[in-house]
Amino acid sequence: MLSVTIEHEAVVRFGGRFGVTFQRTLRVPDDGRVYNLPPGLGTFPLLKVEDYADRVPADWRERGGIFLPLYQREALWLGFQAEDWRPNAVKVGVGGVNAVTGERWDAAFSGRGQDYLVCPPQLWLDGIKTGAGRIRQFVAAPLGQGYTVESQVTGEDIFGGIQIAVFEPRPGLFPDEPPPVPEFEGPLRAAGPGAPPGAQMSPAKLGIAAGGAIEQKIYPDPHGSATWDPENYGIIRVHIVNSEQYREITGRKPPRTPITAKSYTSHGLPWFALYDERAGDIATSERLSRVRSVRQIEAERGEPPNPEDAPIEVSEGQVMRLHPGKKTSGRAKPERQAQAGRKKESKHKPRRKLKEEITMAKKGKKASKGTKASKGAGASDSNEPADLRNIPFCTEISLPSELAGEALTAAVNERADNVLLPGMASGLGMASISMSTAMLDMPAIAVVAKKLWKPGRTLRVRFLDKPDPVIREKIEEYAHEWEQYISVQFAFGSSAKAEIRITCTLGIGSWSYLGTDALLIPAGEPTMNYGWFTEETPDQEFSRTVLHEFGHALGAIHEHQHPEAGIPWNKEAVYRYYKQTQGWSKGDVDAQIFNKYDKTSLNTSVYDRKSIMHYPVPKEMTLGGFQIGWNRVLSAKDKSFMRHIYPSK
Repeated sequence: MLSVTIEHEAVVRFGGRFGVTFQRTLRVPDDGRVYNLPPGLGTFPLLKVEDYADRVPADWRERGGIFLPLYQREALWLGFQAEDWRPNAVKVGVGGVNAVTGERWDAAFSGRGQDYLVCPPQLWLDGIKTGAGRIRQFVAAPLGQGYTVESQVTGEDIFGGIQIAVFEPRPGLFPDEPPPVPEFEGPLRAAGPGAPPGAQMSPAKLGIAAGGAIEQKIYPDPHGSATWDPENYGIIRVHIVNSEQYREITGRKPPRTPITAKSYTSHGLPWFALYDERAGDIATSERLSRVRSVRQIEAERGEPPNPEDAPIEVSEGQVMRLHPGKKTSGRAKPERQAQAGRKKESKHKPRRKLKEEITMAKKGKKASKGTKASKGAGASDSNEPADLRNIPFCTEISLPSELAGEALTAAVNERADNVLLPGMASGLGMASISMSTAMLDMPAIAVVAKKLWKPGRTLRVRFLDKPDPVIREKIEEYAHEWEQYISVQFAFGSSAKAEIRITCTLGIGSWSYLGTDALLIPAGEPTMNYGWFTEETPDQEFSRTVLHEFGHALGAIHEHQHPEAGIPWNKEAVYRYYKQTQGWSKGDVDAQIFNKYDKTSLNTSVYDRKSIMHYPVPKEMTLGGFQIGWNRVLSAKDKSFMRHIYPSK
């Protein structure tokens, strides 16, 4: 049997390798049209039944498993973290009904017909299969009222929730260990403050009903049913509870619901489609083809249409086309999330305020021209490749060029060795140490200024807004982790003279000014922002993002722009991705992704692909299968070099 564990309340892990996430998303209109894939808007929190045994329903205790909160009519999709060097077979049930065939749920693997998914190539499942190349979206509905798939297929609501069984391949058919990641020497889809229309609080226990139609295939098994080991598997039962009872059981605030599909689309944000025209699609079962959607049942009962089911127009320019998973070395996991951006250069004007609904879409924002992508989902370690439906990126903020002289003065006043004349570069350090070049009144001499703080310095840190206490506590916790390795200390408080000033404004990305540049930002304005934290954010995402942003505050830049990075970018794919999701020009992409820092203008050490300052690099954006996953903790080089830069006295 495969072990089944829950990681960071965000991922169900089978056998320590295969993972399943439950992704928040838009509810597509049920208007007779077939829509593209909606984005991911972050993961639902996953809690163990056994941890709340004295407060959950008795049948949950008997069946065990996990539970998650949903509003009535809220939608979700399943994301699969799968290895193409060692795939898995996956059976999915909704309320005791197989989501692929409509047969009664059976966790056993029979091998008679394909009642399962193969991951990869199947990377996501958004609903039950109801037609050729089409599914109906998973949406939450109350039990006992005739809405659920289970009640329509079996005539009763007994199980509710979702059931998942994952099977390993038989021994000897695939590698037991991952292939080496290629190394190269040289260049080579947020929640609002309340529920949207139609997202009412529901009876306590929920099941899965059918929503609007989405274009999605269930790919045939490329390996054959004899590949899968019926004795080596893991099972998880997922209970669904309404958000109010979630609060009563856990004492936590329930997640807020996403914005409506209409609002999301009206602001030009991306939807997704797959280049899978040549891929097969298994036959549709008669049982599931007869399942009626929530809207169809309501219409039969004479109920008025829900406003969210009004048709929406998604322009061709809003649809980002992705490649499905492939049988190659390494994982192929196109991502379905885009994150709000941030202007690359500050003009010291009040921060642009997005409309509330878009502020809530913290993982679906399409940045305007001249902004930097910041996309956000749960992070993982560098062995877990980035998923193009879920990446959050930070934006490195630069001062206006006309302030270069003032920035140099501030840096030198802070620390005398922040200035280097030609030939003085020490040759030490990681690409993370940022410098800027300013032409002073010294003919033909370029002065390179680092932006480091004085060793032994105590930097005052202040929150300009009032984030949830949980969020504030986590930011402070992970910021202090840097103090174990450097002589700089962070003093959180309410000082009006704080050098680092934090806001937690959703929807505008996560970003920070670099080192001593913060000294030039007017008092009362933030020098750092966290754009996707909520009370339900997993610890690993707090770790990844806070360590990264405070790295910038200490003077660190993005490691992917290290002069020795040697990432074999597929430039056309990268240009296309950022144009579709962020509206970036080629110049924007060059500046934020491709351009490297001049080695002579950096305190550089060897390139560190494990650095906390490194972007994830999905292999869909590179040549030769090269990829770099999520780095969520400080690397050994991060620690050793920053200790060198900020030595103890």
